[in-house]
Amino acid sequence: MRVKLPNGLLDGQDHFNYIVISELTGKQQNYLADRELLESNIGHIPKIISDMIVSLETKEGLQWKGNLKELVWKLPAGDLETIIIKIRENTFGSRYYFEAVCEHCGHINKNQRLDLDKLKVESITLKQMMDPNRRTIKLPKSGKLF
Repeated sequence: MRVKLPNGLLDGQDHFNYIVISELTGKQQNYLADRELLESNIGHIPKIISDMIVSLETKEGLQWKGNLKELVWKLPAGDLETIIIKIRENTFGSRYYFEAVCEHCGHINKNQRLDLDKLKVESITLKQMMDPNRRTIKLPKSGKLF
């Protein structure tokens, strides 16, 4: 599955903002389902993600020549979140069913559905990525600048 990333990676003159990912294997699913492993150490999750990355590409299809095993440490958080959602969609389909509990009355709303393929991912342009003013983030609740 080829996925457009919201930010991507700049390497020289090239903007690598497409990633090709594979489906989860049974072995990887077992690692993710192991509650004891998850509670004691989540360090295996970046490895699982990096194992599923087939390539990083430009819009035109030029492949990144860097080490794909180290890529998860170079991508912004928004790109990683996009990859995780797309891995889920690629493996199990675009419909995600869940339950939600009302925080006011405690009612359990069953069979809630989120269509992962309909999620809007906002990308930034290369010009915006290079703009030093865009590197400042204002938190909406506290108003703090980072």
